[in-house]
Amino acid sequence: MHTDKTIEYLNQKPWYRLLKVVYIFTCIGLVVMSVFLITEEERPYDFFDNNNSYILCEDGRKLGLDENNIYLSDSFVLSFQDESIKKMCANNAIDPDSKKSLDEIFSPRMERLKKIVDGSDYVPAEKNYKIVPVYEMRGSWVLVFGYYLLAIVIITLALEIFKRIFYYIVLGKIFPKKF
Repeated sequence: MHTDKTIEYLNQKPWYRLLKVVYIFTCIGLVVMSVFLITEEERPYDFFDNNNSYILCEDGRKLGLDENNIYLSDSFVLSFQDESIKKMCANNAIDPDSKKSLDEIFSPRMERLKKIVDGSDYVPAEKNYKIVPVYEMRGSWVLVFGYYLLAIVIITLALEIFKRIFYYIVLGKIFPKKF
């Protein structure tokens, strides 16, 4: 048996062999976990574009979502948003593509204001609009692959540093002899 502490000396110890198995499973676990997380976060997906999506009223008007303070994360509309959109389509909300003069725009709005004051502003029972969703693609597989490589390099470096620190603590050398 050697009196000089080497990797061969450590290999004779059962706790060191167990530690090597734990080290290998840790390496595999970190790589699998990073691949899963990177794929989940960076893979390409369709993103609902609130800026370019719009409301198409029954009368043919297009109402921008952002211009009318309607913020959706998908083409699904909540009940309070549905009521608001019905009111806008029924009561001439501002159409950003409209070429109307200010009088033409504000005359119906003044009538609507009178209805509100009189208490006769109504919400139609039937749906009088359609959401026209616009989606944009976010993320890319090239980015995912780049992150895979970066993660593998970082994991390899970190585990190598831990291994060298372990060797320094147990054997007294950062780069011990094998035999």
